[in-house]
Amino acid sequence: MAAYHLLQNKEHDEEVATPSRIGTRNVSRKLWKWVSSLACFLCGCVFTIMSLVAGQYVFSNETALAEDLSILIPPGLFSTEFTLDEKFRMKPSPESDEAWRSILPNGLGVVQHPVIGPEIVNLAFVHQLHCLATIRKNYFAGQQRAATTETDKHMVHCLDYIRQALQCHVDTNLEFRVALGTRDAAFTGYGEHKCRDFDRVFRFAEKWRVYDGKNASEWIKISDEETIPGRVINYDYVSSRGDPEPK
Repeated sequence: MAAYHLLQNKEHDEEVATPSRIGTRNVSRKLWKWVSSLACFLCGCVFTIMSLVAGQYVFSNETALAEDLSILIPPGLFSTEFTLDEKFRMKPSPESDEAWRSILPNGLGVVQHPVIGPEIVNLAFVHQLHCLATIRKNYFAGQQRAATTETDKHMVHCLDYIRQALQCHVDTNLEFRVALGTRDAAFTGYGEHKCRDFDRVFRFAEKWRVYDGKNASEWIKISDEETIPGRVINYDYVSSRGDPEPK
């Protein structure tokens, strides 16, 4: 009897383990794995698309702001601190005149370089500093005294500030000598220059302005809606950076 049951179980096992049943189970497992993989893939696709849509929205806003700011990035690589140097603000004297001469290179920026060509050229920044020094000289010649009134102090500040700005930007355009009729050839400074886009910077300044009016005494605070919705302008904020003017 025991032998009969053993034989019956063996036959049952052989019946269960037939190739067709094994194949069916394998197909079911493969199908389940395939369906699971497909479901994971589709979920991943949906998540990726949603992330891309959200990211594109944020990126487009940030890109627009970055493009605005790109026109303000200085082309130079060296950081320079603007400082208050009284020698450049004094009326003409041996000390102040020497200070102004010290920022003009020997040869006044007139150079010749084999890569540029056979022509003699003038470095624009030296020409600009020379013109500023000439304005200074004639301004004080008309004053015949030290700056005392607020207008005079403002003029001295402007001369000194423009001087440092010219040194900061160092315009390296090359100016060529041109014939001036019966006069000797000279560096007029006119003609083509490679410049930053003035119109774009101008539009940037107006787009992001915080006042209306072109005279500081007539400034009018603008509403935020006139510029960027949601932008908050803190009119009371005063930066701690920068050197104050002397009293």
